[in-house]
Amino acid sequence: GYSGSQVFNTFGGTKEQGEPNHADEIGGASQWFSYVAPEIGVLRASTEGSDFDTVLAVYTGPGTDFATLKLEASDNNSGADGKDSVATLKVTKGTTYFVAVDGVKGASGTVKLSYDLGAAPVVSTPPASQKVKVGDSVGFVVDVANPLSGATTSIPPVSYQWLKDGVKIAGETSRSLALLNVQNANGGDYTVIVSNFAGSATSQVARLSVNVPLSITAAPQSQTGRIG
Repeated sequence: GYSGSQVFNTFGGTKEQGEPNHADEIGGASQWFSYVAPEIGVLRASTEGSDFDTVLAVYTGPGTDFATLKLEASDNNSGADGKDSVATLKVTKGTTYFVAVDGVKGASGTVKLSYDLGAAPVVSTPPASQKVKVGDSVGFVVDVANPLSGATTSIPPVSYQWLKDGVKIAGETSRSLALLNVQNANGGDYTVIVSNFAGSATSQVARLSVNVPLSITAAPQSQTGRIG
């Protein structure tokens, strides 16, 4: 599938003869699983939520013995708590991937193994260019689409970062950007970067043009003269 998780424990687990050292750790209590990718994309496998120091590795190959396996990705300690593991790799539709979970120095415990298959987000509706007057309020908004056409789940969580003239706007990290009481300095080119674990995409430029009202800076001077 495109996402899922399972919880299990590795108590009593062993390391088989000839088994590789996952993420260059000797380990000693491994569990193995297989995953068949339903689509081309990026697979994120993690042990986040486990209660001990894990290592994680993903392999391809015939799977007939350890010598035929090819390491595709491995990790130790990239998870949120500095002990969990996260491995990210590109996958091919129909290919079987062998996932191994072990513990640092042979540690055992309860594992939460999760996986998500996704792709970099696609900007389906970019922000639109606008023309406003000084003092007006204006808003930009962007929509993203799930690039995996066969996915039945929602698009993986997306983060946003708005930019003006190529410079990040501090604190503007939602799918919309609101500008109140627009001034001439607000005029420029706006873009937004949308990202998820699989990659990122930048929207096309939305140009904000600010019309400054004309003002009379000096009154006309009266003149006197003679005719002829």
